[in-house]
Amino acid sequence: MRDPWTRNVRSIQRGTGSGFVRDERGDIIGDDGHTIEHLIQTDAAINPGNSGGPLLDSAGRVIGMDAAIYSPSGASAGIGFAVPIDTINRVVTALIEHGKYRWPSLGIETGDDINDALSERLGIEGVFVLKVDPGGPAAHTGLHGVRIERGYIVPGDVIVSVGGKPVTSVARLEARLDDFRVGERVRLGIVRDGKRMEVEATLAAGR
Repeated sequence: MRDPWTRNVRSIQRGTGSGFVRDERGDIIGDDGHTIEHLIQTDAAINPGNSGGPLLDSAGRVIGMDAAIYSPSGASAGIGFAVPIDTINRVVTALIEHGKYRWPSLGIETGDDINDALSERLGIEGVFVLKVDPGGPAAHTGLHGVRIERGYIVPGDVIVSVGGKPVTSVARLEARLDDFRVGERVRLGIVRDGKRMEVEATLAAGR
């Protein structure tokens, strides 16, 4: 809801929202190669000047903030994306309280390339823990990172779910964790030595 060509808020674009965006892996890759999560997809036209304006539902409730558009032709017709209102509420509240957004972290190191290679080699969809930060949530929970034995990589724990929701990539793990707040306890589904189990961790602020 914004005049595309001026600063006056006086126009409304209509369209249909189709929930959160998914591809075959559930990921969207941005121009910089980073995976984008937690977006609402809409076919409402998003023009220059619309970004930052509200996305409304049929009852007039604000459900998101217009952010971007994918347009093969370069025109305003295409697929629009908006940041969900729940994400906005969480981030803005943190900015007001702390002056910055403290993202929730497990205190582990991961890597997309290594993760993809190990997933393909072992046939496990999840996030391989490469290293555990001493004193972090994962260390207190007892998670294990990879180790090297005789020149071979021996996998450690694999995180396959967070809060009961599946995790299939590093980006998906970050998105799942971002549903929680720093200090909250989360239930992690892991695979250790071929066996599935669940552990709990208290999230810390990322650095």
